[in-house]
Amino acid sequence: MRRLLRRAVVAMGLLGALLALTAGTAQAAPPQEAEGIGVLESCFPNGCGTVHNWTDRGFHVTLNWGAPWNDENVKWVAPGSSLGAPQNTDVDGVYVGSGCRMRGSRTGLLPQVINWGPGWHQIHNFETATILSHVC
Repeated sequence: MRRLLRRAVVAMGLLGALLALTAGTAQAAPPQEAEGIGVLESCFPNGCGTVHNWTDRGFHVTLNWGAPWNDENVKWVAPGSSLGAPQNTDVDGVYVGSGCRMRGSRTGLLPQVINWGPGWHQIHNFETATILSHVC
């Protein structure tokens, strides 16, 4: 518990330093829509949500949590590939199909285990979801 708390404090300090560095710079991307929901045109300075698919099945992601099924927002993540920060693209959510389950890990401020059932699952800025199992 003490180690987890120490990690959280270090992460918050790093985030504060990053915010201090970017506070005086010109705006690199338009602001996100309604309370952090929307399509970012750049991963800087807001950070990107990223997904790694280390399974043998592909799946859909959305680039806009506010309109996940809009055609221009839905992307396919093929088996063994990634989408997000490496492409300067902000992933906002992962879709798990009916009768399916995904397992893996999520890194960000506080690391978590992923055990997702059917439906949309949100990915926040500066988070990376690594999908290790996708069973239907």
